[in-house]
Amino acid sequence: MSERRTGRAVNGVPVCVYTLRDASGLAAEISNVGAAVLSLLVPCQGGGYDDILLGQDEPESRLIRWGPMFGVTLGRCAGRIRHGIYHHGGETVVLSPNKMGHHCHGGFLGLDKRLFVCDSYSEDSVTLSYESLDRDEGYPGCLKVSVTFTLKNKALEIRYCAQSDRDTPVSLSNHLYFNLSGHSSGELAGHRMQLHSDRIVHLDGEMVPDGGTVGVAGTVFDFQTPAPLLKDGTHEQMHHTGYFDHTYLLSEERGKAATVWDDASGRTLTLYTDMPAVHFYVNNFANAPCTGKAGTIYAGKCAFCLQPLYPANAVNLPVFPSPMLRAGERYEHKTKFSFTW
Repeated sequence: MSERRTGRAVNGVPVCVYTLRDASGLAAEISNVGAAVLSLLVPCQGGGYDDILLGQDEPESRLIRWGPMFGVTLGRCAGRIRHGIYHHGGETVVLSPNKMGHHCHGGFLGLDKRLFVCDSYSEDSVTLSYESLDRDEGYPGCLKVSVTFTLKNKALEIRYCAQSDRDTPVSLSNHLYFNLSGHSSGELAGHRMQLHSDRIVHLDGEMVPDGGTVGVAGTVFDFQTPAPLLKDGTHEQMHHTGYFDHTYLLSEERGKAATVWDDASGRTLTLYTDMPAVHFYVNNFANAPCTGKAGTIYAGKCAFCLQPLYPANAVNLPVFPSPMLRAGERYEHKTKFSFTW
């Protein structure tokens, strides 16, 4: 493992980039800004490597401007909480309403905009931590968060740990933007996916879960058997989001959640998680192209995200698994992205 300091510091903590490698040739760059994955280099069948993550060149970009949440850790709670309000233990908790009047991805200054410190590192692993203070973005309790990134056996594993001195909702995830042909290869033609879920979470007109679910069988949301990742089709739930931006509920027999194949590169990604749901998102830069790494212009449907999490707004919806972390208890979840090529 190597550590590189960028020359920038926040509150005395230097902005750093950690390079991890495993024996297969897989390599990743991890930043302590937002505990983010900056790049993931995967070998090509004919030799060489492709970086399969969209992103930007400056690791500190999350600190100095708004934009796509490339590769960052999401929290305290990933997804939206209606009007930034929930009730617990006789208290009404008000969170920052940073997204169309709702709370989203931890607020105006969520974990994606925080500078983590490095607790430990090795050739193939790094652990970053952050202490979120009581009432940070409205959340009760002092929450200690650690995120461990490990490259091993052709896989990127992310392990999340947290503990609070007060009851508080926690749902940590990562906003990795994948294109298995390489970040600069354009739209996702040739990508196919199987997602082991028969239900999505129902969204209202403000893109907030309302407690309902929708069966995917026979709809554009059906990936129970392998299907093109980019699909044409209409559905009432698609009108709210424009395209795929929906949470799939997983069965209690969790493990392998999804597999994505890319015919062009020959690469396969398999997602394993112990979380109760996966949010599937296909970005669309068609109306707002974005300048990414090495000046690449990201346009159209050129990346997908698979984000294990608790369903958004679940703190208000007892029909879904609860993200409430009790005081003194330990939050611990693991996600693994495994690759073949």
